[in-house]
Amino acid sequence: LQNEDLTEEELNKAAENFIELTKDYKPLSPLVPDPSYCASKGFLSRYVKSFLPKKLKSTQQSYAVHPGWVKTDMGGNDAQISIEEGVDTTVYLINLPFVKNAELDSKLIYERKVLDW
Repeated sequence: LQNEDLTEEELNKAAENFIELTKDYKPLSPLVPDPSYCASKGFLSRYVKSFLPKKLKSTQQSYAVHPGWVKTDMGGNDAQISIEEGVDTTVYLINLPFVKNAELDSKLIYERKVLDW
C-alpha cells in the first residue's frame, strides 16, 4: 500500500487477497484480533488518497476521517473519547461550505486537521 506507483487494479487485487497477504498478522490488541479491520482501513485510505479524486466531478471532494479511539462496543471502556467527540470532525466537514477545498480534498482528517498519510 505504500508503493506510490500502485495501480487501482493492484490495490483491488491486494484487497481480494488480503487474507493471504496478512497470514503473518500479529494482533495489535485484544480488540483487533484479526487483520480485516486494519486491512480495511489501509485499503480505504489508499483508495481515497490515490484513486477516488480522479473519479469525482470537479465540484466533489472526499475525505478519510480518523475519529480517534472512541468509547463504543468496539473501542471499549478504555477508549479515550466519547461518541460525541468522535463524530466532531465528521460533523465539522459536513457543515463546511459546499465548495471544493484543495487543502482538505482527499486528505486524512483528525481533530479537524489534516494528518500526513
